[in-house]
Amino acid sequence: MRRLAAALALVTIVAPAAQGLAQDDEAQWNAGVQLRAEGRDAEALAHFQRMHAQSRSPRTLAQIALAEQALGRWGAAALHLDQARGRPDAWVSERANVLGAARAEIAPRVGDLEVRVEGAPADVEVDGLTVGRSPLPGPVPATAGTVTIRLLRDGRAIAERAVTVQAGALTRESIRAPGAASGGGGSALGPVGWTMTVLGGLALVGMGVAWGLREDYAGTYNDDPRCAVPGMPRAATCMSEYDAALTAEAAAIGLGVAGGAVFVTGLILALVDAGGSSEQASLACAPAGAGLACRGSF
Repeated sequence: MRRLAAALALVTIVAPAAQGLAQDDEAQWNAGVQLRAEGRDAEALAHFQRMHAQSRSPRTLAQIALAEQALGRWGAAALHLDQARGRPDAWVSERANVLGAARAEIAPRVGDLEVRVEGAPADVEVDGLTVGRSPLPGPVPATAGTVTIRLLRDGRAIAERAVTVQAGALTRESIRAPGAASGGGGSALGPVGWTMTVLGGLALVGMGVAWGLREDYAGTYNDDPRCAVPGMPRAATCMSEYDAALTAEAAAIGLGVAGGAVFVTGLILALVDAGGSSEQASLACAPAGAGLACRGSF
């Protein structure tokens, strides 16, 4: 049935199609028609895609759709036929019945897919075909069955999901796009995350220094003979070392807790940004004993 419908469209459409084209374009058109007549539909598709990249005309788009139909690429064929028939063009208008018949033959094999993108705008692909930039104006035809929705920004995939499309029915799918891309291709989370990681690391270094000072002051207090005066408590003879040890200990604990929280949070933000396609991320940290306990989901 597919080959019969494609052959009917080929016989009815392609023979006079080159009329009204420039001589060079006519030669290219006829070359594409010959490829289709020989059943070399994949080559014909590539040929008309190259022509369309130059002309952007509804008639070349219609030929792309018919080649896709012959190859069983139903969603792409339906989308491109709809686009070709929706633009004013004398050639397309003259062949409205044939193109309508081709669209009717495709209809039982496609469903409508409404893609709602949450977040910053992104390019939307359905099974490798770019269907527009979010927010999309409405549903797009998609081949019935499992299709892959992919979001891209600056040519880089940032999210992906597999969806089942029902033939003749409307399927709605929401997918979250990570934040707007920065110069490095990620979101603003990346620079913030790495900055927090560096600051948290410096705080942890400060914790080590403070704890080292605490050990020095405690060692002086406990072992220095100057603090062991007969008849006098150590706290009276070496009060400054005692106080300094307590201050350094408090600073080490504070720097450790704060630095650990900042470091872990920054690292998670940076990794979420680098991953790009993560749809949800959360972090919760709370004191636990003498340290810090954190839980995250990605």
